[in-house]
Amino acid sequence: MRRCALPLLVLVACASPPRAGEHVVTAPQAFASEQAVPLDFEIDGRLNADSQDPATLRTLIKAQLLFTIGPLNAERSVGRLGLLDVSDVHATEVVVTPEPADGDAGAPSPPPPPRYDVTYHAKLPVAWAGSTIPTSYTFTLPARLGAADQSAFAAKYGAKCVDPAEGPAEAGHMFVIYRPRQSGCVLAADDVVTFTANVTPSAELTRGKYPEYHRVWKDEALNVVALFTHEYAKPTEGDEGALAYDDFVWRMREYIRLLQPNAGKRSEPKLSQAPSAAGISTLRLAAELPDGRSMKLDVRLVGTALGDEGPAFDEWYDGVTPAADIILFNGHAGLGDNVRALMNKGAFRSGQYLIWFANGCDTIAYVDHTLAERRASLNPDDPNGTKYLDTVTNVMAGYFSELEATGTTFLRAFVEVRYPEIGPKTYEEIFKQIDPEQVAVVTGEEDNELEPLPPSRFPPGPPPGALVPKPAEPEPAEPEPESDPTADAPPPVQAKGSRARDGGCGVSPSSDAGFELAALGALFIALAARQRSRRSTAR
Repeated sequence: MRRCALPLLVLVACASPPRAGEHVVTAPQAFASEQAVPLDFEIDGRLNADSQDPATLRTLIKAQLLFTIGPLNAERSVGRLGLLDVSDVHATEVVVTPEPADGDAGAPSPPPPPRYDVTYHAKLPVAWAGSTIPTSYTFTLPARLGAADQSAFAAKYGAKCVDPAEGPAEAGHMFVIYRPRQSGCVLAADDVVTFTANVTPSAELTRGKYPEYHRVWKDEALNVVALFTHEYAKPTEGDEGALAYDDFVWRMREYIRLLQPNAGKRSEPKLSQAPSAAGISTLRLAAELPDGRSMKLDVRLVGTALGDEGPAFDEWYDGVTPAADIILFNGHAGLGDNVRALMNKGAFRSGQYLIWFANGCDTIAYVDHTLAERRASLNPDDPNGTKYLDTVTNVMAGYFSELEATGTTFLRAFVEVRYPEIGPKTYEEIFKQIDPEQVAVVTGEEDNELEPLPPSRFPPGPPPGALVPKPAEPEPAEPEPESDPTADAPPPVQAKGSRARDGGCGVSPSSDAGFELAALGALFIALAARQRSRRSTAR
C-alpha cells in the first residue's frame, strides 16, 4: 500500500452533475487526529494548456494539483483533493508568430496549435502533520499536464526530482513521489510554474470526540466487515496482503476465544492452514459473548482492484453492510480507485450508525462527499450525512505489516469499552495505539455525543490482556494418517513484526502501465507498477 494517490483528474472529468432536486452534501467535514491538524490552502495557480474548454481546463487544474501530493507527503501531510474547490478559471490565448518554412523564401509555416495561459483560484483543505505549521507554502508544479507532457516530464525528471527511495518514476505515479526540493533536482523554468499558497488554520478542527459507542451497541451486537486486498495482481508467494488477511483472521479468532471460551457459543471455520493458503477468501467469525451481547466479523480477501471483483463481491457486500457497525478496508488504495469504488458500494439502512475506515495509502486525499451524500439521502434528520457516519482515513501510509495490528486495536476499543477498567476512548486515544506512521484522521465526528452504554451491565471477569504471540514458524507436522484434515490448528503464518514494512502503493507491481483517455479526452489514467520502500508502507 505505500504511498499512493488518486487520479483525481479522471474522477473530476467523468463526474456527473447532480440532478434537479437531488440531495447534495456541501457542508465541510470536521477533522480530528492525534497527530495532524486541518489547514486551508488558498492558491492562485497557473498552467499552460492547448484548449480553452472549461471542463478540460478544470480537469487539467486538478491534474496539476495532484502533484501537490508528493511535496506534501515529504512534510507528512497531504491535500484533501476530494474536497478541492476550483474557481475563477481564465484562459488567455498566447499569440505565437509562425516561423518561415524552410526553403520557401519567407513563406510562413502553418499556424501552430493554439496555446493558452490559464489562471485559477483554488481552495485546498490539507491534513498537516509536519513539525511546524506554515503560514504560506510554495509549490513548484508541472506547467503542462497533457498525457504526452506528463510522460515527458517523468522521462526528464523521474530520476532526480523524486523520493530517491521510490524512483525512478514513471508518468503514472510521478505525482506521488515528486520531490522538487530533492537535492540535485534542477527544473527548467519552461517546464514548471511556481506559486505560493496562503495557509490558515481550518475551523473544522475538533478535539476529544468519542465514537458513538452507545449507537454501536444499541442492538447489543457488534457487526464488522473487514476487507483486505492482495499486494499483487497475480498469485505471488509471500503476498503481504494475503498474509495480513491471515494474521487478522488468526488474531481475531484468538481474541474471540478469550472473550468467549465456550466453543459451543462460537462460530468459526475449521482451519488446518492459513485461510489464503487453503483458498478461503471469505469467512465469518462470530460469538455470543458471556454478557449476552454478540460479535460478528465478516472478512474477505479481494484482488488489488475492487472494480474487478464483479457481481459476486457486490452481492456479498450488499448482504453484510446494512447491519455493519464498522467497515474496515485494508490494502491498496489503487491510486484512489479502490477508495472511490468502495464509497459507491454497499447497501445501507436508515438510522444505522457506521464507522468507515479506509486504511491505505493517503486515503484522506480520495474521500469526497459521496458516502456522506448516500447516508444523508437515507436519513432526513441528517442533512450533512455525518450523524450516522464517521470516516477514518490515513494522511500517510498504512503498512501491510501493520494492517492486522491496526484493525485489531481499533476493534478492541469497541469491545473493551464495556469493561469499567478501560471505558471509552476518544478517537485520538485510539489513534495513539495504532501505527503512528499512517497518521490516522477521523472526519464527520463533530456531531458525536458520548452517552452511557446500554444496558448498564458489564462483562464477567477482567478484560482480556495482551493477546498470545503468533508463532513465528509452523510447528513441524508429525505424520498422523488417521488425523482429521479439518482439525483446528493455528495457521502457519509469520510472527507479527517478522516481515519487512513493505508494500506497493496504488497498483500491483504486476499491473501493466499505460494510458487511457478520459471521457473528455483531456488526460490519462496511468496504472504504473511500483513497490514502495521509502518507509515501506502498504498503501
